[in-house]
Amino acid sequence: MQYYEQRHLSKALIFKFDRTTELNVIGNGNIGTFYRYINRRLSCKSGVGPLKSPTGETVTDSTKKAAFLNDYFSSVFTRDNDVCKEFKRRLSGGLSLGSFDITPDIILKFVRKCTTGTSAGPDGIPQSFLKQFISQLLLPFTELFKYLRHIGHMPSQWKTANITSVFKKGLSSEVSNHSPISLTSIFCKLFERLIQNKILTYLSDNNLISPHQHGFLTKHSTGSQLLETVNDWSIALRNKHVANVVYFDFVKEFYTVSHVKLISKLQAYGIDGTLLSIITDFLTDRSQRVVLRAGTSAFSKVVSGVPQGSVLDPLLFLLYINDITDPFPGHVSI
Repeated sequence: MQYYEQRHLSKALIFKFDRTTELNVIGNGNIGTFYRYINRRLSCKSGVGPLKSPTGETVTDSTKKAAFLNDYFSSVFTRDNDVCKEFKRRLSGGLSLGSFDITPDIILKFVRKCTTGTSAGPDGIPQSFLKQFISQLLLPFTELFKYLRHIGHMPSQWKTANITSVFKKGLSSEVSNHSPISLTSIFCKLFERLIQNKILTYLSDNNLISPHQHGFLTKHSTGSQLLETVNDWSIALRNKHVANVVYFDFVKEFYTVSHVKLISKLQAYGIDGTLLSIITDFLTDRSQRVVLRAGTSAFSKVVSGVPQGSVLDPLLFLLYINDITDPFPGHVSI
């Protein structure tokens, strides 16, 4: 309660400061100072300027802009047929991963790695709160996470997200040129880190990640991918071979992942038990809303995809596309 009172007081003081600053700029009589201030204010810090509505109308109202963006982000979800083709098990010998470790030391390790600049989720609690009070919260968190692991579910409040719209390229007035980033509960993210750490260790120990994969992995990046690519091309040129190059681009990749097909693939990688139950629950019954500086949309249901901006989304997407190289013969470099 005290946190929220101080939060409201801070907002009121910031508003008063901005109002005083504007009055001083107006009363100063310096036209250069006036235009510099106006230009700074015209830059849209939320990343969302005026938008074109489906009818061609230019919309400047923040609430309407948030609604248009949320409608668009919801429209790209996949209404899948939930029919899974055969996906053979990737492990032999009955190996599997059905749980993960939860100890105060592991939780403390990940809290110390948290960055304090991360925006708060729907509950309004920032990372700095977690870092400041972790000594008091460590044992309660440990017991809470153990209980969630036992029942195989997450709190419903952890499955809501505030969406921040990030402009990509093209015309900023087109809603299709904006990308959603999910801001979720910091407590959920901490719980996700425990899961992510265990799954990554399991995948690495059993060599389950394709050697062609350069995304979302430690010591891999677009840089390592480009080095391998240029090396292949150089060898082909040196040997006077023809190199045919084909590029594929995923469209709306994080939003269109089929939950049923993803769960099927996770099972093929040996992920089962309460761990699979938690991930399944994490993906289902989610909701999101777009939040701008001066307007918020209504919540909408999330029917596909992995929440971009969460901890687990890169790992889940990686496993979803990990078998994409299977059909290619050995002489093809990927």
